[in-house]
Amino acid sequence: MDGASTQLVYIPDQGAVAVSQTQFQFRDKTNYIAVIQALCSGVQTVEDNLFALLVDGTIDNAAGDALDQWGTLVGQPRGGLVDYDYRNFIKAKLLVNRCNGTTDALITIWATITPPSRYIVVTPFYPKTMLFEAVRSHDLTDAEISAIDRTMQGARPAGVAFTLVQAPVGYFGFDDDPDSFGFDDGFFSETI
Repeated sequence: MDGASTQLVYIPDQGAVAVSQTQFQFRDKTNYIAVIQALCSGVQTVEDNLFALLVDGTIDNAAGDALDQWGTLVGQPRGGLVDYDYRNFIKAKLLVNRCNGTTDALITIWATITPPSRYIVVTPFYPKTMLFEAVRSHDLTDAEISAIDRTMQGARPAGVAFTLVQAPVGYFGFDDDPDSFGFDDGFFSETI
């Protein structure tokens, strides 16, 4: 084997492919061609269904009830989230289920559940406290806030305290933060 991967190719018209592969002397026999096309209609249905299962069955392509099934499988309730946000929380729940409590793993989970963020900041404090901040272009909904809190609490190592903060673009801050705005100009951040 030369290491080449095998790719599945969707064939949209099995009947035409089968007819093109029949022996030359049978191609003008209308009854023979009709039987081949009738048999291939069943094959086409199976091909269509299998490819739909393959393509629509992934988390990235699932929507509605299919996405709810993914959520049930990993233990992530929908909680009023729209499909786009719910998909991110399902992916985060997969990470939480395998989380080892390291800072890198927690940062990955935080980044997964707070998109689209301009940037995120994670600051550890002694002893055993972490501050997670996400600077977002729009505020979180109540459903998102609840899901973020549940997800991060599920990933939290024992004995470690978390503070979760969402900050809008143009947030209030001091001189040591070049992205922040001062008094009367900046918006207040919100603890989740």
